[in-house]
Amino acid sequence: QATNVIKKAGRKAGVIVLDKYGNVAASKNCDIMFRGYIRVSD
Repeated sequence: QATNVIKKAGRKAGVIVLDKYGNVAASKNCDIMFRGYIRVSD
């Protein structure tokens, strides 16, 4: 699954986290939280 790879890589880098709705929140930096939401639905 591509999403699993992305999630693992993101978690390692600390830039991608799951929010409570099951979306992937890609945050550019931890202070300002610039986020883009990607639906995790295959």
